[in-house]
Amino acid sequence: MTKQRQETSGLNSVAEKVWPEHESRPDPQVCLELTERFPDAVIFQDKNGTVQWLNSAAESLYGVSLLDVRGEKITDLWPFDAVVTKRSVPEDNQTPSVTQHKKFNTKLFWGQHNTIEVGGGENSRLVTICRDVNRNFTVKQGLHEKIEALHFAAHNDELTGLGNRRQIKDYLTSERVQRFIEAGRLGILKLDIDKFKEINDTLGHAAGDVALLHVANALIKVSGPNDLACRGGGDEFLLFCADIDGIETLLGRADLILRHIAEPLNWEDKSIICSSSIGAYLANGKTHDWKELIHRADQALYEAKAKGRGRAMVYTARLGAVQRAENNLIRDMRQAIAQDQLEMVLQPQLNLENGAFTACEALLRWHHHEHGALKPDDFLPVARSAGILADVDFHAMKLSLDALKALHESGHEHLKVMINVSSEVLAQENYCKVLNWSLQSRGLEASQIGVEITESAIGASRSTPVTEAIDQLKTMGIHVCLDDFGNGCTGLAQISTANIDTVKLDAGLTARLQDDNRRRAIARAMIDLCTDLKIDVVAKGLETREEVDALRAIGCQHVQGFAIARPMSVDEVSVFLETPLKF
Repeated sequence: MTKQRQETSGLNSVAEKVWPEHESRPDPQVCLELTERFPDAVIFQDKNGTVQWLNSAAESLYGVSLLDVRGEKITDLWPFDAVVTKRSVPEDNQTPSVTQHKKFNTKLFWGQHNTIEVGGGENSRLVTICRDVNRNFTVKQGLHEKIEALHFAAHNDELTGLGNRRQIKDYLTSERVQRFIEAGRLGILKLDIDKFKEINDTLGHAAGDVALLHVANALIKVSGPNDLACRGGGDEFLLFCADIDGIETLLGRADLILRHIAEPLNWEDKSIICSSSIGAYLANGKTHDWKELIHRADQALYEAKAKGRGRAMVYTARLGAVQRAENNLIRDMRQAIAQDQLEMVLQPQLNLENGAFTACEALLRWHHHEHGALKPDDFLPVARSAGILADVDFHAMKLSLDALKALHESGHEHLKVMINVSSEVLAQENYCKVLNWSLQSRGLEASQIGVEITESAIGASRSTPVTEAIDQLKTMGIHVCLDDFGNGCTGLAQISTANIDTVKLDAGLTARLQDDNRRRAIARAMIDLCTDLKIDVVAKGLETREEVDALRAIGCQHVQGFAIARPMSVDEVSVFLETPLKF
Protein backbone atom coordinates (compact mmCIF):
# COMPACT_ATOMS: atom_id res chain seq x y z
CA MET A 1 0.00 0.00 0.00
CA THR A 2 1.41 3.41 -0.93
CA LYS A 3 1.87 6.18 1.58
CA GLN A 4 -1.08 7.99 -0.01
CA ARG A 5 -3.33 4.95 0.44
CA GLN A 6 -2.15 4.58 4.03
CA GLU A 7 -3.10 8.19 4.65
CA THR A 8 -6.54 7.71 3.16
CA SER A 9 -7.41 4.25 4.55
CA GLY A 10 -9.72 4.25 7.55
CA LEU A 11 -11.53 7.42 6.44
CA ASN A 12 -14.61 6.79 8.54
CA SER A 13 -15.49 10.44 8.66
CA VAL A 14 -15.29 10.74 4.87
CA ALA A 15 -17.28 7.54 4.34
CA GLU A 16 -20.02 8.70 6.67
CA LYS A 17 -20.35 11.83 4.55
CA VAL A 18 -20.47 10.03 1.21
CA TRP A 19 -22.84 7.27 2.31
CA PRO A 20 -26.40 8.29 3.14
CA GLU A 21 -27.72 7.84 6.63
CA HIS A 22 -30.37 5.17 6.54
CA GLU A 23 -30.90 1.98 8.51
CA SER A 24 -29.64 -0.47 5.88
CA ARG A 25 -26.48 1.31 4.78
CA PRO A 26 -23.22 -0.65 5.04
CA ASP A 27 -20.70 0.14 7.70
CA PRO A 28 -18.58 2.97 6.22
CA GLN A 29 -15.24 1.34 7.01
CA VAL A 30 -16.39 -1.97 5.54
CA CYS A 31 -17.50 -0.20 2.37
CA LEU A 32 -14.07 1.39 1.96
CA GLU A 33 -12.26 -1.87 2.69
CA LEU A 34 -14.29 -3.90 0.23
CA THR A 35 -14.15 -1.37 -2.59
CA GLU A 36 -10.37 -1.50 -2.27
CA ARG A 37 -10.65 -5.07 -3.58
CA PHE A 38 -12.65 -4.05 -6.67
CA PRO A 39 -10.95 -4.28 -10.07
CA ASP A 40 -13.22 -1.40 -11.06
CA ALA A 41 -12.73 2.28 -10.33
CA VAL A 42 -15.16 3.46 -7.64
CA ILE A 43 -15.59 7.19 -7.01
CA PHE A 44 -17.75 8.69 -4.24
CA GLN A 45 -19.00 12.27 -4.71
CA ASP A 46 -21.35 14.59 -2.95
CA LYS A 47 -24.63 15.57 -4.64
CA ASN A 48 -22.83 18.33 -6.57
CA GLY A 49 -20.28 15.95 -8.06
CA THR A 50 -17.35 16.90 -5.82
CA VAL A 51 -14.94 13.99 -5.31
CA GLN A 52 -14.75 12.79 -1.72
CA TRP A 53 -13.14 9.36 -2.02
CA LEU A 54 -11.91 6.91 -4.66
CA ASN A 55 -10.39 3.48 -4.43
CA SER A 56 -6.97 2.22 -5.55
CA ALA A 57 -8.35 0.95 -8.86
CA ALA A 58 -9.55 4.49 -9.68
CA GLU A 59 -6.15 5.93 -8.84
CA SER A 60 -4.49 3.41 -11.15
CA LEU A 61 -7.02 3.77 -13.97
CA TYR A 62 -6.90 7.56 -14.08
CA GLY A 63 -3.28 8.03 -13.04
CA VAL A 64 -4.09 10.22 -10.01
CA SER A 65 -4.05 10.05 -6.24
CA LEU A 66 -6.91 10.78 -3.88
CA LEU A 67 -4.93 13.61 -2.32
CA ASP A 68 -4.70 15.25 -5.75
CA VAL A 69 -8.39 15.22 -6.60
CA ARG A 70 -10.34 15.27 -3.33
CA GLY A 71 -12.59 18.33 -3.29
CA GLU A 72 -12.47 18.81 -7.10
CA LYS A 73 -15.48 18.56 -9.40
CA ILE A 74 -15.45 15.26 -11.23
CA THR A 75 -16.56 16.96 -14.48
CA ASP A 76 -13.47 19.17 -14.34
CA LEU A 77 -11.20 16.17 -14.03
CA TRP A 78 -12.69 13.57 -16.37
CA PRO A 79 -14.72 14.78 -19.35
CA PHE A 80 -17.38 12.06 -19.24
CA ASP A 81 -19.64 14.22 -21.41
CA ALA A 82 -16.94 15.07 -23.94
CA VAL A 83 -17.59 11.85 -25.82
CA VAL A 84 -15.39 11.35 -28.84
CA THR A 85 -17.17 8.22 -29.92
CA LYS A 86 -19.85 6.00 -28.44
CA ARG A 87 -19.25 2.31 -28.97
CA SER A 88 -22.67 1.33 -27.68
CA VAL A 89 -25.90 3.14 -27.01
CA PRO A 90 -27.67 2.40 -23.72
CA GLU A 91 -31.15 1.00 -24.17
CA ASP A 92 -32.21 2.01 -20.67
CA ASN A 93 -30.85 3.68 -17.60
CA GLN A 94 -29.53 0.40 -16.20
CA THR A 95 -27.11 -0.22 -19.05
CA PRO A 96 -23.71 1.43 -18.54
CA SER A 97 -22.54 3.59 -21.42
CA VAL A 98 -19.20 3.04 -23.12
CA THR A 99 -17.36 6.29 -23.70
CA GLN A 100 -13.86 7.53 -24.18
CA HIS A 101 -12.14 8.73 -21.00
CA LYS A 102 -9.02 10.78 -20.50
CA LYS A 103 -6.22 10.14 -18.03
CA PHE A 104 -4.20 12.93 -16.46
CA ASN A 105 -1.32 12.03 -18.75
CA THR A 106 -3.69 12.76 -21.70
CA LYS A 107 -3.89 9.12 -22.74
CA LEU A 108 -7.34 7.93 -23.71
CA PHE A 109 -9.06 4.67 -22.83
CA TRP A 110 -12.48 3.21 -23.46
CA GLY A 111 -14.38 3.13 -20.19
CA GLN A 112 -17.69 1.56 -19.30
CA HIS A 113 -19.20 3.61 -16.52
CA ASN A 114 -22.36 4.29 -14.62
CA THR A 115 -23.27 6.91 -12.02
CA ILE A 116 -26.18 6.53 -9.66
CA GLU A 117 -27.68 8.68 -6.96
CA VAL A 118 -27.90 7.10 -3.52
CA GLY A 119 -30.22 8.53 -0.90
CA GLY A 120 -32.19 11.67 -1.30
CA GLY A 121 -32.51 15.24 -0.18
CA GLU A 122 -29.66 16.50 1.98
CA ASN A 123 -28.27 12.96 2.19
CA SER A 124 -28.06 12.54 -1.58
CA ARG A 125 -24.71 11.22 -2.81
CA LEU A 126 -23.32 10.10 -6.18
CA VAL A 127 -21.36 6.93 -6.78
CA THR A 128 -19.57 6.27 -10.07
CA ILE A 129 -18.13 2.95 -11.14
CA CYS A 130 -15.92 2.67 -14.23
CA ARG A 131 -13.84 -0.03 -15.89
CA ASP A 132 -11.49 -0.20 -18.83
CA VAL A 133 -13.39 -2.27 -21.41
CA ASN A 134 -10.15 -3.14 -23.18
CA ARG A 135 -9.45 -5.45 -20.27
CA ASN A 136 -12.34 -7.61 -21.47
CA PHE A 137 -14.41 -7.10 -18.32
CA THR A 138 -18.10 -7.87 -18.62
CA VAL A 139 -20.57 -5.90 -16.57
CA LYS A 140 -22.76 -8.56 -15.03
CA GLN A 141 -24.06 -6.49 -12.14
CA GLY A 142 -25.26 -2.97 -11.93
CA LEU A 143 -23.98 -0.73 -9.19
CA HIS A 144 -27.13 -1.23 -7.13
CA GLU A 145 -26.51 -4.99 -7.09
CA LYS A 146 -22.85 -4.48 -6.19
CA ILE A 147 -23.80 -2.25 -3.28
CA GLU A 148 -26.35 -4.80 -2.11
CA ALA A 149 -23.73 -7.55 -2.34
CA LEU A 150 -21.30 -5.36 -0.40
CA HIS A 151 -23.86 -4.84 2.32
CA PHE A 152 -24.62 -8.57 2.63
CA ALA A 153 -20.96 -9.60 2.67
CA ALA A 154 -20.17 -7.00 5.30
CA HIS A 155 -23.03 -7.93 7.63
CA ASN A 156 -23.69 -11.66 7.17
CA ASP A 157 -21.83 -14.85 7.94
CA GLU A 158 -20.65 -16.54 4.77
CA LEU A 159 -21.51 -20.11 5.86
CA THR A 160 -24.84 -19.76 7.65
CA GLY A 161 -26.22 -16.53 6.21
CA LEU A 162 -26.93 -15.30 9.74
CA GLY A 163 -25.88 -11.86 10.82
CA ASN A 164 -22.26 -11.40 11.82
CA ARG A 165 -20.64 -9.29 14.52
CA ARG A 166 -20.96 -6.13 12.45
CA GLN A 167 -24.74 -6.38 12.58
CA ILE A 168 -24.82 -6.69 16.35
CA LYS A 169 -23.74 -3.14 17.14
CA ASP A 170 -26.13 -1.64 14.56
CA TYR A 171 -28.99 -3.71 15.96
CA LEU A 172 -28.36 -3.08 19.65
CA THR A 173 -27.74 0.64 19.25
CA SER A 174 -30.78 1.27 17.04
CA GLU A 175 -33.53 3.39 18.56
CA ARG A 176 -36.10 0.63 18.26
CA VAL A 177 -34.02 -1.94 20.18
CA GLN A 178 -32.88 0.65 22.72
CA ARG A 179 -36.55 1.16 23.59
CA PHE A 180 -36.90 -2.60 24.21
CA ILE A 181 -33.80 -2.50 26.44
CA GLU A 182 -35.18 0.44 28.41
CA ALA A 183 -38.46 -1.43 28.94
CA GLY A 184 -36.70 -4.65 30.02
CA ARG A 185 -38.04 -6.48 26.97
CA LEU A 186 -34.85 -7.53 25.16
CA GLY A 187 -33.54 -11.03 25.81
CA ILE A 188 -30.09 -12.25 24.79
CA LEU A 189 -29.21 -15.91 24.29
CA LYS A 190 -25.58 -16.81 23.71
CA LEU A 191 -24.75 -20.39 22.84
CA ASP A 192 -22.10 -22.67 21.47
CA ILE A 193 -21.91 -26.32 20.45
CA ASP A 194 -20.81 -28.68 23.19
CA LYS A 195 -17.55 -30.44 22.30
CA PHE A 196 -17.54 -28.96 18.81
CA LYS A 197 -13.83 -29.68 18.44
CA GLU A 198 -14.53 -33.39 18.74
CA ILE A 199 -16.89 -33.23 15.75
CA ASN A 200 -14.19 -31.55 13.64
CA ASP A 201 -11.46 -33.90 14.87
CA THR A 202 -13.38 -37.15 14.40
CA LEU A 203 -15.55 -36.43 11.34
CA GLY A 204 -13.75 -33.54 9.65
CA HIS A 205 -14.48 -29.86 9.11
CA ALA A 206 -17.19 -30.59 6.53
CA ALA A 207 -19.16 -32.33 9.26
CA GLY A 208 -18.45 -29.37 11.53
CA ASP A 209 -19.96 -27.04 8.93
CA VAL A 210 -23.08 -29.22 8.82
CA ALA A 211 -23.37 -28.94 12.60
CA LEU A 212 -23.03 -25.15 12.40
CA LEU A 213 -25.79 -24.99 9.78
CA HIS A 214 -27.91 -27.24 12.00
CA VAL A 215 -27.63 -24.77 14.88
CA ALA A 216 -28.26 -21.81 12.56
CA ASN A 217 -31.49 -23.46 11.36
CA ALA A 218 -32.56 -24.00 14.98
CA LEU A 219 -32.16 -20.27 15.64
CA ILE A 220 -34.07 -19.36 12.49
CA LYS A 221 -36.97 -21.61 13.56
CA VAL A 222 -37.44 -19.78 16.85
CA SER A 223 -36.67 -16.24 15.69
CA GLY A 224 -39.41 -13.62 15.72
CA PRO A 225 -39.84 -10.80 13.17
CA ASN A 226 -37.94 -8.28 15.31
CA ASP A 227 -35.23 -10.71 16.45
CA LEU A 228 -31.65 -10.97 15.23
CA ALA A 229 -29.80 -14.29 14.93
CA CYS A 230 -26.03 -14.06 14.51
CA ARG A 231 -22.98 -16.25 14.29
CA GLY A 232 -20.24 -14.65 16.33
CA GLY A 233 -17.42 -16.81 14.96
CA GLY A 234 -16.39 -20.44 15.39
CA ASP A 235 -19.26 -22.32 17.03
CA GLU A 236 -20.52 -19.24 18.89
CA PHE A 237 -24.05 -17.98 18.16
CA LEU A 238 -26.28 -15.19 19.50
CA LEU A 239 -30.02 -14.70 19.38
CA PHE A 240 -31.45 -11.31 20.34
CA CYS A 241 -35.12 -11.68 21.25
CA ALA A 242 -36.99 -8.39 20.95
CA ASP A 243 -40.22 -7.52 22.77
CA ILE A 244 -39.91 -10.50 25.14
CA ASP A 245 -42.25 -10.42 28.14
CA GLY A 246 -40.07 -11.96 30.83
CA ILE A 247 -37.29 -14.36 31.80
CA GLU A 248 -39.58 -17.39 31.67
CA THR A 249 -40.44 -16.67 28.05
CA LEU A 250 -36.74 -16.23 27.27
CA LEU A 251 -35.89 -19.55 28.92
CA GLY A 252 -38.73 -21.17 27.00
CA ARG A 253 -37.13 -19.92 23.81
CA ALA A 254 -33.78 -21.34 24.99
CA ASP A 255 -35.35 -24.71 25.76
CA LEU A 256 -36.89 -24.79 22.29
CA ILE A 257 -33.47 -24.13 20.74
CA LEU A 258 -31.93 -26.96 22.78
CA ARG A 259 -34.61 -29.35 21.58
CA HIS A 260 -34.18 -28.37 17.93
CA ILE A 261 -30.41 -28.78 18.19
CA ALA A 262 -30.84 -32.22 19.79
CA GLU A 263 -32.87 -33.46 16.82
CA PRO A 264 -31.18 -36.25 14.77
CA LEU A 265 -28.58 -34.99 12.32
CA ASN A 266 -27.28 -37.33 9.65
CA TRP A 267 -24.32 -36.61 7.40
CA GLU A 268 -22.85 -39.02 4.86
CA ASP A 269 -24.49 -42.01 6.58
CA LYS A 270 -23.10 -40.87 9.91
CA SER A 271 -25.06 -39.63 12.88
CA ILE A 272 -23.83 -36.37 14.39
CA ILE A 273 -24.97 -35.85 17.95
CA CYS A 274 -25.30 -32.15 18.75
CA SER A 275 -25.98 -30.45 22.02
CA SER A 276 -25.54 -26.89 23.15
CA SER A 277 -25.04 -24.76 26.23
CA ILE A 278 -26.87 -21.44 26.47
CA GLY A 279 -26.38 -18.32 28.55
CA ALA A 280 -29.46 -16.12 28.97
CA TYR A 281 -29.78 -12.48 29.99
CA LEU A 282 -32.83 -10.24 30.09
CA ALA A 283 -31.85 -6.58 29.71
CA ASN A 284 -33.32 -4.47 32.52
CA GLY A 285 -32.63 -0.97 31.26
CA LYS A 286 -29.88 -0.33 33.83
CA THR A 287 -27.18 -0.68 31.23
CA HIS A 288 -27.40 0.21 27.55
CA ASP A 289 -23.81 -0.67 26.67
CA TRP A 290 -24.16 -3.32 23.96
CA LYS A 291 -20.85 -5.00 24.82
CA GLU A 292 -21.84 -5.35 28.46
CA LEU A 293 -25.19 -6.89 27.50
CA ILE A 294 -23.43 -9.59 25.49
CA HIS A 295 -20.83 -10.07 28.22
CA ARG A 296 -23.52 -10.90 30.77
CA ALA A 297 -25.01 -13.54 28.48
CA ASP A 298 -21.47 -14.86 28.00
CA GLN A 299 -21.00 -15.14 31.76
CA ALA A 300 -24.20 -17.18 31.99
CA LEU A 301 -22.96 -19.40 29.15
CA TYR A 302 -19.72 -20.02 31.04
CA GLU A 303 -21.76 -21.09 34.07
CA ALA A 304 -23.90 -23.42 31.94
CA LYS A 305 -20.77 -25.15 30.64
CA ALA A 306 -19.31 -25.38 34.15
CA LYS A 307 -22.54 -27.01 35.40
CA GLY A 308 -22.25 -29.85 32.89
CA ARG A 309 -23.29 -28.46 29.48
CA GLY A 310 -26.47 -29.17 27.54
CA ARG A 311 -28.48 -26.62 29.52
CA ALA A 312 -29.41 -22.94 29.78
CA MET A 313 -28.36 -20.73 32.67
CA VAL A 314 -29.56 -17.23 33.53
CA TYR A 315 -27.25 -14.38 34.43
CA THR A 316 -27.73 -13.20 38.02
CA ALA A 317 -26.06 -10.51 40.11
CA ARG A 318 -24.41 -13.24 42.22
CA LEU A 319 -23.01 -14.91 39.12
CA GLY A 320 -21.74 -11.58 37.89
CA ALA A 321 -20.00 -10.92 41.22
CA VAL A 322 -18.31 -14.33 41.17
CA GLN A 323 -17.08 -13.87 37.64
CA ARG A 324 -15.92 -10.32 38.31
CA ALA A 325 -13.86 -11.67 41.20
CA GLU A 326 -12.45 -14.35 38.90
CA ASN A 327 -11.68 -11.79 36.21
CA ASN A 328 -9.91 -9.63 38.79
CA LEU A 329 -7.88 -12.65 39.86
CA ILE A 330 -6.92 -13.34 36.26
CA ARG A 331 -5.88 -9.72 35.81
CA ASP A 332 -3.81 -9.83 38.96
CA MET A 333 -2.27 -13.14 37.91
CA ARG A 334 -1.12 -11.71 34.59
CA GLN A 335 0.42 -8.80 36.49
CA ALA A 336 2.05 -11.15 39.00
CA ILE A 337 3.73 -13.09 36.19
CA ALA A 338 4.86 -9.96 34.39
CA GLN A 339 6.22 -8.37 37.58
CA ASP A 340 7.76 -11.58 38.97
CA GLN A 341 5.51 -11.65 42.04
CA LEU A 342 5.13 -15.44 42.19
CA GLU A 343 7.42 -17.33 44.58
CA MET A 344 8.81 -20.85 44.69
CA VAL A 345 9.14 -22.82 47.92
CA LEU A 346 10.80 -26.20 48.33
CA GLN A 347 9.65 -29.20 50.38
CA PRO A 348 12.40 -31.79 51.05
CA GLN A 349 11.92 -35.54 50.52
CA LEU A 350 13.51 -38.01 52.94
CA ASN A 351 15.04 -41.37 52.00
CA LEU A 352 13.86 -43.73 54.76
CA GLU A 353 16.55 -46.29 53.99
CA ASN A 354 19.56 -44.06 54.69
CA GLY A 355 18.03 -40.99 56.38
CA ALA A 356 19.30 -38.58 53.68
CA PHE A 357 17.41 -35.84 51.87
CA THR A 358 17.66 -36.57 48.14
CA ALA A 359 15.21 -34.18 46.48
CA CYS A 360 12.88 -31.24 46.99
CA GLU A 361 9.53 -30.64 45.34
CA ALA A 362 9.18 -27.09 43.97
CA LEU A 363 5.82 -25.63 44.98
CA LEU A 364 4.48 -22.36 43.55
CA ARG A 365 3.07 -19.74 45.91
CA TRP A 366 1.42 -16.39 45.28
CA HIS A 367 1.12 -13.74 47.98
CA HIS A 368 -1.91 -11.83 46.74
CA HIS A 369 -2.31 -8.27 47.96
CA GLU A 370 -5.94 -8.94 49.05
CA HIS A 371 -6.30 -12.69 49.50
CA GLY A 372 -2.98 -13.40 51.17
CA ALA A 373 -0.97 -16.58 50.49
CA LEU A 374 -2.51 -18.60 47.65
CA LYS A 375 -1.60 -22.19 46.80
CA PRO A 376 -1.72 -23.60 43.25
CA ASP A 377 -5.14 -25.16 43.84
CA ASP A 378 -6.45 -21.64 44.52
CA PHE A 379 -5.37 -20.12 41.21
CA LEU A 380 -4.34 -22.80 38.67
CA PRO A 381 -7.97 -23.73 37.77
CA VAL A 382 -8.63 -20.05 37.06
CA ALA A 383 -5.45 -19.84 34.98
CA ARG A 384 -6.58 -22.88 33.01
CA SER A 385 -10.02 -21.42 32.27
CA ALA A 386 -8.43 -18.08 31.26
CA GLY A 387 -5.98 -19.73 28.88
CA ILE A 388 -2.86 -18.55 30.74
CA LEU A 389 -1.88 -21.86 32.33
CA ALA A 390 1.12 -22.13 30.01
CA ASP A 391 2.37 -18.73 31.17
CA VAL A 392 2.15 -19.91 34.79
CA ASP A 393 3.84 -23.25 34.09
CA PHE A 394 6.75 -21.78 32.15
CA HIS A 395 7.23 -19.14 34.84
CA ALA A 396 7.21 -21.90 37.49
CA MET A 397 9.85 -23.78 35.47
CA LYS A 398 12.09 -20.71 35.52
CA LEU A 399 11.68 -20.21 39.28
CA SER A 400 12.29 -23.92 39.98
CA LEU A 401 15.53 -23.99 38.03
CA ASP A 402 16.68 -20.76 39.68
CA ALA A 403 16.03 -22.41 43.07
CA LEU A 404 18.00 -25.51 42.05
CA LYS A 405 20.95 -23.41 40.94
CA ALA A 406 20.89 -21.53 44.25
CA LEU A 407 20.80 -24.82 46.20
CA HIS A 408 23.81 -26.13 44.31
CA GLU A 409 25.71 -22.91 44.85
CA SER A 410 25.07 -23.23 48.60
CA GLY A 411 26.78 -26.63 48.65
CA HIS A 412 23.90 -29.08 48.10
CA GLU A 413 24.82 -30.38 44.64
CA HIS A 414 23.36 -33.84 45.39
CA LEU A 415 19.77 -32.56 45.58
CA LYS A 416 17.27 -32.90 42.75
CA VAL A 417 14.39 -30.48 42.31
CA MET A 418 11.05 -31.88 41.16
CA ILE A 419 9.08 -29.53 38.88
CA ASN A 420 5.30 -29.73 38.50
CA VAL A 421 3.82 -29.31 35.03
CA SER A 422 0.26 -29.59 33.72
CA SER A 423 -0.56 -32.12 31.05
CA GLU A 424 -1.71 -29.34 28.68
CA VAL A 425 1.68 -27.64 28.80
CA LEU A 426 3.69 -30.89 28.79
CA ALA A 427 1.93 -31.84 25.56
CA GLN A 428 3.07 -28.64 23.87
CA GLU A 429 5.63 -29.29 21.18
CA ASN A 430 8.16 -26.80 22.55
CA TYR A 431 8.02 -27.72 26.26
CA CYS A 432 10.98 -30.10 26.23
CA LYS A 433 13.00 -27.72 24.05
CA VAL A 434 12.38 -24.79 26.40
CA LEU A 435 13.25 -26.94 29.42
CA ASN A 436 16.48 -28.12 27.79
CA TRP A 437 17.49 -24.55 26.90
CA SER A 438 16.65 -23.33 30.41
CA LEU A 439 18.89 -26.02 31.93
CA GLN A 440 21.80 -25.24 29.63
CA SER A 441 21.54 -21.48 30.20
CA ARG A 442 21.98 -22.10 33.96
CA GLY A 443 24.73 -24.69 33.64
CA LEU A 444 22.49 -27.45 35.09
CA GLU A 445 22.34 -31.10 34.11
CA ALA A 446 19.13 -32.83 33.05
CA SER A 447 19.78 -35.57 35.63
CA GLN A 448 19.51 -32.97 38.40
CA ILE A 449 15.79 -32.37 37.92
CA GLY A 450 12.57 -34.32 37.81
CA VAL A 451 9.23 -33.53 36.23
CA GLU A 452 6.04 -34.43 38.10
CA ILE A 453 2.79 -35.03 36.24
CA THR A 454 -0.56 -36.11 37.63
CA GLU A 455 -1.88 -39.62 37.23
CA SER A 456 -4.89 -38.42 35.24
CA ALA A 457 -2.55 -36.95 32.61
CA ILE A 458 -1.45 -40.42 31.47
CA GLY A 459 -3.69 -41.62 28.65
CA ALA A 460 -4.39 -45.17 27.67
CA SER A 461 -2.58 -44.87 24.36
CA ARG A 462 1.18 -44.70 23.88
CA SER A 463 0.64 -42.28 21.02
CA THR A 464 -0.75 -39.44 23.16
CA PRO A 465 1.25 -36.16 23.18
CA VAL A 466 1.83 -36.54 26.94
CA THR A 467 3.39 -40.00 26.70
CA GLU A 468 5.48 -38.84 23.74
CA ALA A 469 6.71 -35.90 25.84
CA ILE A 470 7.57 -38.31 28.68
CA ASP A 471 9.70 -40.32 26.26
CA GLN A 472 11.51 -37.11 25.23
CA LEU A 473 12.17 -36.21 28.87
CA LYS A 474 13.58 -39.67 29.51
CA THR A 475 15.81 -39.40 26.45
CA MET A 476 17.14 -36.11 27.83
CA GLY A 477 17.98 -37.87 31.11
CA ILE A 478 15.26 -36.20 33.19
CA HIS A 479 13.62 -38.06 36.09
CA VAL A 480 9.84 -38.52 35.59
CA CYS A 481 7.43 -38.87 38.51
CA LEU A 482 3.74 -39.80 38.41
CA ASP A 483 1.96 -37.69 41.04
CA ASP A 484 -1.29 -38.35 42.96
CA PHE A 485 -1.03 -42.09 42.32
CA GLY A 486 -4.07 -43.94 43.67
CA ASN A 487 -6.40 -40.96 43.28
CA GLY A 488 -6.96 -40.83 39.52
CA CYS A 489 -8.34 -42.95 36.74
CA THR A 490 -5.18 -44.65 35.49
CA GLY A 491 -5.18 -48.44 35.84
CA LEU A 492 -2.32 -50.19 37.62
CA ALA A 493 -1.39 -52.00 34.41
CA GLN A 494 -0.64 -48.69 32.70
CA ILE A 495 2.29 -48.06 35.04
CA SER A 496 4.22 -50.60 33.01
CA THR A 497 3.57 -48.75 29.73
CA ALA A 498 4.35 -45.23 30.97
CA ASN A 499 8.09 -44.58 30.95
CA ILE A 500 8.29 -43.28 34.52
CA ASP A 501 10.85 -43.52 37.33
CA THR A 502 8.78 -42.76 40.42
CA VAL A 503 5.19 -42.82 41.63
CA LYS A 504 4.03 -40.53 44.39
CA LEU A 505 1.26 -42.03 46.54
CA ASP A 506 -1.68 -39.70 47.05
CA ALA A 507 -2.15 -38.27 50.52
CA GLY A 508 -5.66 -39.66 50.65
CA LEU A 509 -4.18 -43.17 50.56
CA THR A 510 -1.45 -42.63 53.15
CA ALA A 511 -3.38 -40.59 55.75
CA ARG A 512 -3.75 -42.48 59.11
CA LEU A 513 -2.28 -45.57 57.50
CA GLN A 514 -1.35 -46.96 60.94
CA ASP A 515 -5.02 -47.18 61.97
CA ASP A 516 -6.54 -48.67 58.80
CA ASN A 517 -5.62 -52.24 57.91
CA ARG A 518 -7.38 -52.21 54.52
CA ARG A 519 -5.69 -48.98 53.46
CA ARG A 520 -2.35 -50.30 54.67
CA ALA A 521 -2.81 -53.50 52.64
CA ILE A 522 -3.58 -51.50 49.47
CA ALA A 523 -0.54 -49.28 49.99
CA ARG A 524 1.71 -52.34 50.56
CA ALA A 525 0.40 -53.95 47.34
CA MET A 526 1.14 -50.79 45.35
CA ILE A 527 4.64 -50.50 46.81
CA ASP A 528 5.38 -54.16 46.06
CA LEU A 529 4.13 -53.78 42.48
CA CYS A 530 6.29 -50.70 41.90
CA THR A 531 9.31 -52.44 43.44
CA ASP A 532 8.88 -55.36 41.03
CA LEU A 533 8.71 -52.85 38.13
CA LYS A 534 11.84 -51.07 39.47
CA ILE A 535 9.86 -47.90 40.09
CA ASP A 536 10.61 -45.82 43.19
CA VAL A 537 7.81 -44.81 45.55
CA VAL A 538 7.33 -41.52 47.41
CA ALA A 539 4.53 -41.10 49.96
CA LYS A 540 3.38 -37.49 50.29
CA GLY A 541 1.19 -35.54 52.67
CA LEU A 542 2.49 -37.21 55.83
CA GLU A 543 1.62 -35.26 58.96
CA THR A 544 2.62 -37.50 61.88
CA ARG A 545 5.56 -39.65 62.99
CA GLU A 546 3.20 -42.63 63.19
CA GLU A 547 2.33 -42.36 59.47
CA VAL A 548 6.04 -42.29 58.62
CA ASP A 549 6.75 -45.40 60.76
CA ALA A 550 3.82 -47.25 59.16
CA LEU A 551 5.14 -46.55 55.67
CA ARG A 552 8.68 -47.57 56.64
CA ALA A 553 7.26 -50.86 57.91
CA ILE A 554 5.65 -51.72 54.55
CA GLY A 555 8.76 -50.86 52.49
CA CYS A 556 8.17 -47.31 51.26
CA GLN A 557 11.48 -45.75 50.19
CA HIS A 558 10.80 -41.99 50.33
CA VAL A 559 8.43 -39.72 52.26
CA GLN A 560 7.39 -36.08 52.08
CA GLY A 561 5.13 -33.97 54.26
CA PHE A 562 4.85 -31.73 57.30
CA ALA A 563 5.98 -34.62 59.49
CA ILE A 564 9.39 -34.29 57.77
CA ALA A 565 9.64 -30.66 56.68
CA ARG A 566 7.30 -27.87 55.70
CA PRO A 567 7.72 -26.00 52.36
CA MET A 568 10.51 -23.44 52.73
CA SER A 569 12.42 -20.82 50.80
CA VAL A 570 15.80 -21.72 49.31
CA ASP A 571 17.66 -20.03 52.15
CA GLU A 572 15.55 -21.83 54.74
CA VAL A 573 16.17 -25.19 53.05
CA SER A 574 19.93 -24.62 53.18
CA VAL A 575 19.73 -23.98 56.93
CA PHE A 576 17.38 -26.93 57.46
CA LEU A 577 19.70 -29.36 55.68
CA GLU A 578 22.55 -28.35 58.01
CA THR A 579 20.42 -29.11 61.06
CA PRO A 580 20.38 -32.71 62.42
CA LEU A 581 17.02 -34.36 61.78
CA LYS A 582 15.15 -35.05 65.01
CA PHE A 583 13.34 -38.16 63.92
